[in-house]
Amino acid sequence: MKHICPRRPLFLPILILCLAAFVSCGGATYRSDLTSASVMNTVTAAIPAEDGYAATSEGYINASMWGERYQALLDAVTDYTILISGDSAMNVDELGIFRVKEGGDVKAATAIVKEYVEAQALRHKGLLEAYNPDELPKTENRKVTVCGSYILYSILGNSETAKAHEAFEAALKMAKS
Repeated sequence: MKHICPRRPLFLPILILCLAAFVSCGGATYRSDLTSASVMNTVTAAIPAEDGYAATSEGYINASMWGERYQALLDAVTDYTILISGDSAMNVDELGIFRVKEGGDVKAATAIVKEYVEAQALRHKGLLEAYNPDELPKTENRKVTVCGSYILYSILGNSETAKAHEAFEAALKMAKS
């Protein structure tokens, strides 16, 4: 009678998943020496807005806007920059960049950012449907991207979303040697 080892069939699928994860990341290496503000300057240059962007105040990340875990996000990052439309009464454009501390939990910080972005989309939905339906697609284009220890979120138009996230990655990607 042949003995079948139950671990052997799992080895190949696990190996394939690990290789797929490595390939999907492209083996990219990202910088970690830039401030969130300098990366944001590169991003906003790629998506100029007619009314420009206004920086949020220091207390913008709070429990009422960011939820119960807002302090965990603040503790996880070295710096952040959040910009909103210069005409926020008529425009829901918003983007933020967070730089997670060295050795920090990027996944946990990203989860908090994603929760905020989803909540913002819900907050805006009712108002936009009633008062400014042309802005509603921006909440559907919301996106969060992680490059190394940096997190970018955006609530922008489709074209601006693509440009912002491409500029974000380009600003942080290190050239291969």
